[in-house]
Amino acid sequence: MSAAFARRRWSVEEFQCAIRLGLFREDERLELLDGDIFEQKPPDPPHSSTIPLSHVALNRAFTGIDCHLRTENPIVLTSSNSQPQPDIVVAQGSPRLYASRHPGPDDVLLLVEVSDSTLSDDRNAKSALYATAGITEYWIVNLRDRQLEVHRHPQNGIWTQTQVIAATGNIAPLSAPNSPVAVADLLP
Repeated sequence: MSAAFARRRWSVEEFQCAIRLGLFREDERLELLDGDIFEQKPPDPPHSSTIPLSHVALNRAFTGIDCHLRTENPIVLTSSNSQPQPDIVVAQGSPRLYASRHPGPDDVLLLVEVSDSTLSDDRNAKSALYATAGITEYWIVNLRDRQLEVHRHPQNGIWTQTQVIAATGNIAPLSAPNSPVAVADLLP
């Protein structure tokens, strides 16, 4: 590109306005990440089966806690001009709280991405966005290696605690410390 062209980034507000105005097709799965718009590829069968398996396991873990699970729905990270669509978000409170807005970082108890072809993006670009936004806990269900990658307690945009848990292991979410989740229950 010549010096006459400059990249123009989108704000969350502009992106939401474009959606409301119908500038994108309804069947497009779009994410705004750091001001750039990306189209998500259709998920393959292992990815598609992992989401409901994870949903069941996490729903069980968060029973009795004032929250709900959201699947492939947007969250807003205004500090980075991002509106990603994570595979699963455990959001505080009732779905009615989000009738006029998408959850933000303070609303998210746990964020989960299911990764196979997107593993590099989920480990790098998305992980950095989530840490910078202050998401407390981020899990990557790594289908390639059949393991769970857990990221917790971000400070200054960096996760202070990261661990990898094998398919035979288990872990309790920070917001549901008495409810361990078996990694095998998340995997197809």
